[in-house]
Amino acid sequence: SDECGAGVFTASHFDRHYCGKCCLTYGFNKPEVT
Repeated sequence: SDECGAGVFTASHFDRHYCGKCCLTYGFNKPEVT
């Protein structure tokens, strides 16, 4: 991730990336679908 730097685990979900180090979730530029 950009916050933690290269080499940090990020989980690629269907609509976002989740940083396993800082627990920050990156959402893609899409509207929320419930």
